[in-house]
Amino acid sequence: MTTVATPVSPAAAVLQVISGFWSARAVYAAAKLGIADLVQDGPKAAAELATLTGTNAPALYRLLRALASIGWLAEDEYGRFGPTQITAGIQTGIPASLRHLAMTELGEEHYPAWEDLLFSLRTGEIAFNHVFGMPNWKYWAGHPEHAQTFNEAMSEVTGIMEPAVLAAYDFSRFNRIVDIGGGRGTLIASILSTYENPRGIVLDLPHVVELGAQHIQELGLSARCDLLSGDFLKACQRVATPTS
Repeated sequence: MTTVATPVSPAAAVLQVISGFWSARAVYAAAKLGIADLVQDGPKAAAELATLTGTNAPALYRLLRALASIGWLAEDEYGRFGPTQITAGIQTGIPASLRHLAMTELGEEHYPAWEDLLFSLRTGEIAFNHVFGMPNWKYWAGHPEHAQTFNEAMSEVTGIMEPAVLAAYDFSRFNRIVDIGGGRGTLIASILSTYENPRGIVLDLPHVVELGAQHIQELGLSARCDLLSGDFLKACQRVATPTS
């Protein structure tokens, strides 16, 4: 059996994992509070950021110091906090951002589900279902705010992958392209915007494709994209069709 040499001691390796957990939760809190957005126009003191986020100033200051210690923020000589190169990773609405992915994976519903990992190991069942009493897709259908965060997260990930997909594959030879579980239609929209010939189909759950229909319409692609509502393991229902 091949083993991979590690440059650190066993104790140091454990401490790295633990501090990584702390860092992950700090980044989640910053993403949730929108700290990256608030410091983009210039450094701000912890007290000002606490007012803007509705948090306790001394507690928030400790969080900001922790983020500065791992490079997510920069503290100046006046005790104000501003962005660094990687702060954009949790800033809203820019191509490099994975803010919503950080929120959904490091907090929200995924966090308590991972907390019950031992349940899955002991029973073979799904921890999420055990914690929330239902599958994740059903949960999001009944919790639109959390569903919005998850859908935005998937769009962010897709947006990062899109340039590589479009550069690697020629979609022009197809007349119809189907994205099963296509979310808001982010990938299909990019393909249709790049190629004039294909028409698209997006299949996803009802509460997802409702957002997708609006997204496709805003991009002016409604005439070329058909949105289907349903579970791909079950029957589907058309919720939006091309106008021509």
